[in-house]
Amino acid sequence: MIGDKIRTIRKEKNMTMNDLAFGVGVTPSYISQVERNIVEPSVATLQKIAFTLEAHMYSFFDEEFKAPIITRRGEQPAYNRAGSSITYTCISPVAKENGNKTELFLVQVNPRNNDEYVQNRFDECLFVMKGSLTVFLENTSYQLENGDSIFIKENVPYKLFNGGAKTVMAISCISPGIDQHGNGDGKGGKS
Repeated sequence: MIGDKIRTIRKEKNMTMNDLAFGVGVTPSYISQVERNIVEPSVATLQKIAFTLEAHMYSFFDEEFKAPIITRRGEQPAYNRAGSSITYTCISPVAKENGNKTELFLVQVNPRNNDEYVQNRFDECLFVMKGSLTVFLENTSYQLENGDSIFIKENVPYKLFNGGAKTVMAISCISPGIDQHGNGDGKGGKS
């Protein structure tokens, strides 16, 4: 279970629950509930946990990786932010020790979603595969169609909006990967 893996990684890093809670911006009680599998963290919180633990999010879901790394359709972990109608499916499950510098996600944005702005601590490139997507960067909106892409610099607030009647499909590439923030580049993690 996710909580067990978070606890194991936290202890391997010699971190207390208070340390992890402070880094994530939640209470130690919440971390305790997550580690005991009483509550399931949102995608945003899970990303903050990964960032604070200097761990790859995928490590919370699967056992040790062995080369080659293949995941079959339906086996990739999918995440939703709390209250979000956007699903992120990890399609690049690689371990930190394999030197990953990027992560890829299949992004599905449901019709007429009403998601909040997010701000990441990594660069992101979003490529629209199917549908029409409006990307709000700070106070400016950009309309993307099939085959269009947009680069979103770290720490720039943005949100995705699908005003159509069908789900929008996109690929998101983030760099550095969520577990790559400890290598001196000053990036990584999601806020």
